[in-house]
Order: sequence, then structure tokens, then C-alpha cells
Amino acid sequence: MAATAGYLGVKFLRSDGTTYEIGTLADGQFLLVDGSNIITGSMDLSEFRGGFGRLATAQPLNLWNATHVYAQNNKDYQYLTSGTASVAHDLVNSLVTLTAPSSSRAVLQSRQYVPYQPGKLLQWFFTGILGAVASGSGSVRYGVFDERADKSVTASSFDDTGNGHFFQVTSSGASVVERKMVSGVQTDTVIAQAAWNGDPLDGTGASGFTLDTTKAQIFLIQKEWLGVGEVQMGVVVQGVPVICHTFFHTNELADGPYNTSGALPLRMEVDATTSLITLSAKQICASATSIGGFEQNAVLRRATVAGFNPTSTPTAHLGVRLSENYNRVSLYPRGLSYTAAGWSTSEIILVEVYVGATHSGTPVWTVSGESPAMEISTTSGTLTGGVKIFDAFMSQSQPDVEFEVNTQSRPLVANIDGSSQEFWFVVSEFAGGVGSSVLTVRFNENR
Repeated sequence: MAATAGYLGVKFLRSDGTTYEIGTLADGQFLLVDGSNIITGSMDLSEFRGGFGRLATAQPLNLWNATHVYAQNNKDYQYLTSGTASVAHDLVNSLVTLTAPSSSRAVLQSRQYVPYQPGKLLQWFFTGILGAVASGSGSVRYGVFDERADKSVTASSFDDTGNGHFFQVTSSGASVVERKMVSGVQTDTVIAQAAWNGDPLDGTGASGFTLDTTKAQIFLIQKEWLGVGEVQMGVVVQGVPVICHTFFHTNELADGPYNTSGALPLRMEVDATTSLITLSAKQICASATSIGGFEQNAVLRRATVAGFNPTSTPTAHLGVRLSENYNRVSLYPRGLSYTAAGWSTSEIILVEVYVGATHSGTPVWTVSGESPAMEISTTSGTLTGGVKIFDAFMSQSQPDVEFEVNTQSRPLVANIDGSSQEFWFVVSEFAGGVGSSVLTVRFNENR
């Protein structure tokens, strides 16, 4: 019986190097289509499995993404330089260049430790140019990881760690690296390109692709954490993911998980601190996706300030930050509630939320009774600088405001060194004379 094949737009690279698309017959059966040839017979779906052995048809949900279009992205990234290193924006090419002359270092790291949800596959795509290291002991690293030595805040054993996976270029060539804590020591397991257990990306593998680190690439890291899952690393070639190496952990870990947590930041690092030459790398954009969706099961937290009398001068009355021992937590603002004594229908209050501002006083911080991860300050004062991330007019008829909480909301997070950002909630009278007031802020806490 003749049948016409339709295409579903899903491509796979099989172990023999050929590319197939999934097609359908008129009667609804699935088959593989290679150009105009219909491949008959049985199909081994294990060749097309994703993490956890599932056929890779799950719905992806974007958790985080960032670019440098129009300007250097300071909202989603933080930068760290030492010596004479620099970070420069390239407007024409929508990227940033990290340059590290001899005895210096440049770092780009996402502000957020993107949350991992057990049972889902966390998939990272990130683009850039790693460059080359001609000689010396310098290195360029790009991946999903952090660095223990950058944390100047001495926190709990959980937060005072270095973890993750990244691509690395040194004078010895390209490698992939798994970083974890071993007996309290940050330890890197380096796998040179010649020892990769997937496609070696040297032209001899099934893809026939030769990796050139001086050219722009789409890099891929996908992980099934659960403490002991596998981590796949690779690149995208002509729209098809090619896995170059897989870190397996089943039946291998005697002490516990391969990483302290599945939640990690995107990071690029150009390190010439022990090099005699200048190194540089270019970072373009990145995204993190949860394959199989993401359930919003965060814990609701509240922060409250009471007994203040707002005036026409914008004044910060409530500050929120992360506790020192919880610098991998993300707090997503969820909503505001406002009440005031003798509040009339003609009186209106303006509430503004700032991050990165300087407080005029000396804030006193206490750990919230709502969560050990959250500290609160009710020290009143004016603010200078910072970025306003939200504002809302509130009245007797509108005493509650709900934020749209989604994966693109701006959370309260920690800095590279482990210190927390601060959210300050500024109140001012817009109309009327409001009396003694109470402001409550609601957060979703993700760990």
C-alpha cells in the first residue's frame, strides 16, 4: 500500500553519522525518513533517547536567557576583573569580549543560579568563541559552573563550594571538565579531547565535524542531576546536537552527589594570572531550558514593615536580602499588600522597588522568621543610585498588587563573591495624607 510521508521537523543524528527526520505514514504510523528514502523495519528508540532514557519529545520550558543586544548585559550578568583585565561590549556583533593580559583575569557569571527540578532534564545552550592559548599556563573556560575562590563571604559548607561542568582551552588544547568538592577541596577532573567518549569532534567521529575553538560555536550541556545522573556535553552542528563526552555517575560515587546542587550559573572565565601572554574570549548569548516543563512549587515567604508614616519624599522603609549561608537561593517578588490607618479613597501611595542602590543610613539586618534564607531591614532612609525594577500605585480600593511571577521575573540573588543583592522598597505619598502604615511583600523562594 502506497503511503505519503509527512515531516514532523525533528532531526536526529544516528551513530553511523546519518541524519534522519521523524515522518508519519497516512495511517498514523511513525517511521524514519532519510531524504526521499523511507526506512522500513524496526526502530531502536534508544538511539534517540534524552536524559532518563526518555524519547526526546518532552515540552521545553525556558528558565533563563540572556543576550548583549544594544548594550553589555548588566542585569543578568555580573563581571569580575583583576589586574589589567577588561570586559568590552561589541555593539555590531552583540557580544562582550573578555580580555586578560598577563597576570590578570576576567570573569562573566550569570547573577542567577538557575534552579534544577528533579526528574527534569536541565539543558543549557550557550554561544561564544573560546579562542586559543598558544603557550603558557593560561586557560579559557565556558560552561555551567562556579569558583570557590571567588567567594569572599565565608558561608556554610553548602555555599562555600565550587561545582559544575565546562569546556576548557589551554595550551594543551580543548577539554571538558567536571568540577566538584572532594573532602572539602575543589577538584577538577579534566578530560582531554583525545579521551572524549562521544564524538571526538576532530573529523574522525560520526558527525565528521572538527571543532575550531577560534570560531563561534553553539555549546551544549544537559544534565540529569538527582545527585547521580549523567551529564552530556557537546556542540550543535547544522542544527543537530552532537555529544562529545558524557560524565557517567551511576555506581561510581561513594560519598554522595557529583555536584553539591543542580542549580548553577552560566560562567565564562579568561585566566591569564600565571600566563605570559594575553588571552581573550567572546560571549554571545545563552539559555537554560527545563525539558518536561517546570512546576512552580516554590515556598511562599513574606517580609513586613509596620508603623511608618509616608511623606512626599520617597523613603526606603523595607530591605530584603539573602542570608549569608543561602547564596544559591533565588527570591522572586510575588506581590505587595498595603494598609494604613484612616486611609481614605482619595489617598494614593506609590511603592517602588530598587536593586543595587545605596542606603543613606546604616541598615540593621535580621534573619526573617519566615525563612532562614531571608534577612530583613526596617531601617528607614533615602536611596541613591540603583535600578528600579518595579513600581505600583496603591490605594484603599487597590491595597494588593500581584506581580507576574514567571521564569523571566527578576529574582533577588547573590553576587559572585557570595554577598547578597539588596531589594529596597521605597514608599511615598502620591496624593493625600496617609497615616501609620503596614507594607507586606510576598516572595517565591526557589532553592
